[in-house]
Amino acid sequence: MDRSAHYLVVSAALDSVGVLAEGELAAMTERHYFDLPIVQFKATQDVTAAGQGTTGTIFLMDRGLPSRAQLAMMKTVLQMQSHIFMYFPTEKALERIDFERLGSLQRHHLVRAIGVRIMAWRARRRGVARLALQASGPGQVLSLPADMSALQATAEHIGREVEGLDGHLKGAVTQLRNGAPAIADQIEAHTTSVSLHLDAAHKALANQTSTPAHAALLKAVNALEDVKQSIPAFRTLGLGMADHIDAGLPVLDRVHAQSTTLASGLTRMATPAVMAVSADRTGPYTDADLPGIESFLRGVADNERPNALVPEATPSVAQPLAGTGMYLRLDFWNHLTSGGSYGHTCYQAQALAETTRDFVSVTSSRYELLDTLGVRQVIVPGRDMTQTEVNILGMNRFYCDQLAVMFEAVRPAYIFERAVLGSAVGAWASRRYNIPYIVEYNGSEIAMKRSFAGEGYAHEDLLLLAEDAAFRQATLISVVSDHVAEDVARRGIAESKILVNPNAVDPIAYAPGTPDEVASLRSALGFSQEDRVVGFIGTFGGWHGIDVLCASLPAILAAESRLKFLLIGDGHLKQKVVNLITELQLQDRVVDVGRVPQARGAELLRACDILISPHSSGMLGKPFFGSPTKLFEYMAVGGGIVASDLEQIAEVLAPALRTSDFAGGKPDVTNQRAVLCPPGDVDDFIRAVLVLARDPETTRLLGANARAAALEYYTWRQHVQNLWLRLGGKALGGYAADRLRSRPG
Repeated sequence: MDRSAHYLVVSAALDSVGVLAEGELAAMTERHYFDLPIVQFKATQDVTAAGQGTTGTIFLMDRGLPSRAQLAMMKTVLQMQSHIFMYFPTEKALERIDFERLGSLQRHHLVRAIGVRIMAWRARRRGVARLALQASGPGQVLSLPADMSALQATAEHIGREVEGLDGHLKGAVTQLRNGAPAIADQIEAHTTSVSLHLDAAHKALANQTSTPAHAALLKAVNALEDVKQSIPAFRTLGLGMADHIDAGLPVLDRVHAQSTTLASGLTRMATPAVMAVSADRTGPYTDADLPGIESFLRGVADNERPNALVPEATPSVAQPLAGTGMYLRLDFWNHLTSGGSYGHTCYQAQALAETTRDFVSVTSSRYELLDTLGVRQVIVPGRDMTQTEVNILGMNRFYCDQLAVMFEAVRPAYIFERAVLGSAVGAWASRRYNIPYIVEYNGSEIAMKRSFAGEGYAHEDLLLLAEDAAFRQATLISVVSDHVAEDVARRGIAESKILVNPNAVDPIAYAPGTPDEVASLRSALGFSQEDRVVGFIGTFGGWHGIDVLCASLPAILAAESRLKFLLIGDGHLKQKVVNLITELQLQDRVVDVGRVPQARGAELLRACDILISPHSSGMLGKPFFGSPTKLFEYMAVGGGIVASDLEQIAEVLAPALRTSDFAGGKPDVTNQRAVLCPPGDVDDFIRAVLVLARDPETTRLLGANARAAALEYYTWRQHVQNLWLRLGGKALGGYAADRLRSRPG
C-alpha cells in the first residue's frame, strides 16, 4: 500500500471537499465494493484548486448517473489526474473513471436528457403534467387523457378503413377467381377460331405468287400468329392478378391486427395494467416500495402459464420463423462497450435475427456493435441509474409500464431474455400476452456476490423470487453449462425445459489474419516477425487465473528471449499484473492495450501465436460453471491454445495434448485442439507455453484443429439453431454433437 496517497473527496453538489488517505485505490480498475471512511468536509468554490497535490479524486454520487455539472468537473479533473472515481454511498460501490467510461456516461446522460425532453414535450402536447391517478379499491387506475382517447379513436378508425379495403380487395380476388373459368372458355374458343383462320391463310398463301395480295396476306398471317402466341398470357392474367392481390392481403391483416391491438393497448392503460405511478415520478425506488415490489414478483412467480413454441420447420436463414422476435436485456446499471458479455449479446442477437422474419433488440443502453451488425434496437434507459437492490427490483415495475404498449402492439412470436439480476419483465410480458419465452441464464450473480464480495444481498429472497418467476414462466431455459443446469433443476424446474447451450463465436469477426495483416498488426504493436507472441484477452478478475498469469509470466519471458506478451482488457485484478510488469521492468516484453472496442479486440488476437486461458477451479469450493467466451474466440482465430483442464473448457478442447506428450520430442498431432494443464499448476502452465513457443508447427496444427471445431460446433448460428431444434423436439447439433463425438460411449 502507498501510505502517501491522498484523495480529494468531492460532495455531490460540488460545493465542499474532504481529503482521504488511502493507498489501495490505485489498484482498483473498474467497480468494487468499498466502505468509504468518514471524511471531514469544508466548503469550496474551486474543486480543481482544492485537488492540487492529491493522488486522485473521488466524486460522491447521490444518483446513478452523474449530473451535467459533475460530468464537466470529471472531465476537467481527468485531464490532470489519472485516478478518478465515483462513489455510491447507498451500495458502497466505487467505480473507476477513465476517458472511455466518461464518454459512455456522457452519451448515456444525453440519451436520458433527450428522453426527458420528449416526455416533457408530450406532456405539454397533452396539456397535462401527469396521468391523473384515481383510487379504485385495492389498486389505482390511470385515467385516460382526452387526446389519448382521440388517439384510440384514430387507431380504431384506421382499423375500420383497413378492414374495408381488405374486404374490397378480397371481393376482387373472388371475382377474378370465379370469372377465370368463363374467361378461359372464351379464350379457348378464340384460340380455335384463330387457328382455323391461320390454316385457311396458309393454304391461300400456298396458291399465291409474289403479288401485292400475297404480301398483304402474309402480314395478316404473321399478325394472327402473334395473337395466337399472346393468348396464353391472357389466359393466366386473371388468375395471376388474383394471386398477386391475395399475396398482399396478409399485410393488411397485420396492419388491421396492429391497429386493433394499439387501440386495445390504449384502453388497457386506463385499467390497472401494471402499477399506478405518476408519469413525473423521479428518483430511485426505496424501502417504502418493497411491499408493492414483492406483491408484483409473487404475482408473476405464482401464476405461471408457459406458452409453447413449436416451429413447423427448424427456422434458418433460408426459412426464418414467421413473426417478430424480441431480444430483451435490461441491466440498466451496466453500460457495456466491449467484453465477453457484450459480444455475446450482439452476436447472439444477430443469429436470432437471421432466423426470424422480423426482429428487435430491447436494451437499456445502446450496443453500437448491434448497429454495425444491422440489428434493429430500441433503447429504454432505466428511470434512475442507482444500483441498489431495491431500485433494481423496483425497476421491473417501471419497465413493464414502459414496454406494455410495445408488447401489446407487436405481440412478438417469442421473447428471448438474457436473465439479469432481479429482472422479471420477460416473465411478466410472457404471461400477460401469451408470448413464448426463452430465458438465457448464465449463472447465479447471487452466489458470485457471496464469493467475491464476502457477503450476500440484503434482499436475496426477492432476487431469487425474480429468478423463479422467469424459470417457471419460461418455455425453454438455455444455460451455458451442466453445472448451471443442475443449479436450475435443484430449484424445482423440470429438466425437460433446460438446454445446455454453451457460448459460441462469430467466425467471421474472429478469424485468422492474412500474412500481410498479421505483419501490419505486429509492427504497429512493436513486435517483430521473429517474436512469438502470447495473448490474453478478458476480464482480469475472479477466477480468470490472474494469479497463475502473474506467477508464470516472469519465468516464461526469462526462459525464451523471443517471447512477448499481449494483454487485452481490464478488471479489478489488472493492477496486480501492471505492478508486476513495472516492478520487474518488463515493459519492453509486454504490450498492454487495456480495454478496447469489440472489433479491435478480435483484430488484435490475430497478432498472437499462442493464446492462454489459465482459469482457476471455481468459487467457494463449487465446480467451475462458466463457459468462457474467450475460449471460443481463441479457437476461431486459430492460435495455439494453452488452457486449464477444467470442466467445460476441457470438454470443448477435447481431444487435447498434455505437456507430458512432449517428453519424447514433437508429439503426433491428429485432431487435438489445445494443450491442457491442471488448474492452478503454475509449473505445468509455464512448460505448456514454452513447448508451443519452441514448436511453431505443432502450434499451427493445434490452431487449425481448434478453428475447424469452432466452425463445425461453436458458431452463434449453431448455438441459436440448437434452441430451435430443442423446441422442435429434434436431435441437437453443436456442443451436443461434439460431446457425442468425443465420448461415443
